[in-house]
Amino acid sequence: MLKRARGIMISGLLLVSAVAALGGKRDLARSEDPVVIAGEQFPDLLDKDISRFALFAVKDGKLVPIPFQVDEKTPAGDYAFDQGDKKISDPDPLFDANDELVFMAFDAGDQADKVELPGASAVYEITISDPLGRGRAWAYLARFEQAAPRSAADYVKVEFDKSTRHFITTAQNYLTKSMADAIIYDYLALPAAGDGFGPDLVDQLKIRGTISVFFGTMRFPFNFDELVKSRVTSWKDGPVRVLRRGEGFLEIAEVKIKGSGSAVLFFYPNFFIYPMTIDMPLDLKAALTDIDLRGVTDFSKNAYGWQYYDGQNPLNPQVVLDGKMSEAENNLKIHFDHDWLCHVNGPGNYCHRIVFPPAWSFSGKEVFYLDDASKNDPPESEPGQSAIGYHFTNFINVKKGPQTYYMHYYFPKNFKPGEEWRFLDILDHPLKIETQKL
Repeated sequence: MLKRARGIMISGLLLVSAVAALGGKRDLARSEDPVVIAGEQFPDLLDKDISRFALFAVKDGKLVPIPFQVDEKTPAGDYAFDQGDKKISDPDPLFDANDELVFMAFDAGDQADKVELPGASAVYEITISDPLGRGRAWAYLARFEQAAPRSAADYVKVEFDKSTRHFITTAQNYLTKSMADAIIYDYLALPAAGDGFGPDLVDQLKIRGTISVFFGTMRFPFNFDELVKSRVTSWKDGPVRVLRRGEGFLEIAEVKIKGSGSAVLFFYPNFFIYPMTIDMPLDLKAALTDIDLRGVTDFSKNAYGWQYYDGQNPLNPQVVLDGKMSEAENNLKIHFDHDWLCHVNGPGNYCHRIVFPPAWSFSGKEVFYLDDASKNDPPESEPGQSAIGYHFTNFINVKKGPQTYYMHYYFPKNFKPGEEWRFLDILDHPLKIETQKL
């Protein structure tokens, strides 16, 4: 049966008449994944004007525009940024083989046996499938000769508050803030029951520990989160993701020691990714006897009520943030290697995943859990600790040179324990993408 949509005004750009005969029905169970496709998969669209592109999905038998963006990359593979002190331009603003088409899997729809888009000179069908068999979905990328119809939806945006010197990223499922010179964020809020967002749930992210020298006879605490800074140099604000580029440096006694690297942070509607690059000037064993290191999120009292669980510690109502270590919390399994954890109920859903580079396979990521309002860990904004995260073992074996690890922060809606695959599969079982010109 032919479903017809005639004369629809879309974003005030163009009157479109579209015809779509239904093929396969969307049955893709994945809802958290972004879809990122290199331009090389659309050969007939290379060297074309990106402003003439539109992306569609079949919803209720009709082709409707869905949010997307094209993130341009330079010939060297760096992202192009249109805002900030150090903007980076792509010398070729047309669609290149290494440019990235980006949209969300939850926006993909049914399959169309037939597509008619008046004014479109080329149409590609994008098939998205779960490699584990949890269904398929489709989207349609088209190039128009004139103005292209676009969705007006904007899932994530960033702004800079000059008065507080904070970058504020507002997305569908979270709101986060970070200082202009900070490598990590210091504010996190989740959607409130009504409109807007709830209170700040984070005191501070902490990467702290103790170094031992002279065969352990001398020990010195250090606060990596306080010493390492990052200056935001440029960013791009698209409707599907925000890219933010920063350059790191050490600041010791108000002396800045500039690093040589940079990192790009990714903010999607439902999660964000923080890369952390450590460039060791020498093998740690050459200078230290040992290093004890932890990476945690110290939550504020606004997070009280959150229940914690991970891969070996099932959900237990007695394991709850409240500023007091219960018997169940004291008896948590901690000495095992894990890379994800979740907090549910209370303020909402929050899951974290940490990804070490292969070169750090020797280092374990054990559980660090301390929920005690009477134990301080300055510098911090709020006394006490509800510090949850990872205790890194064997870190002394890290070798000279730069290595990057990644921290992923997920905020899934309508989520319950047992559904961790919704975010774990993003990395463990990436969506399969196929493109075909119609």
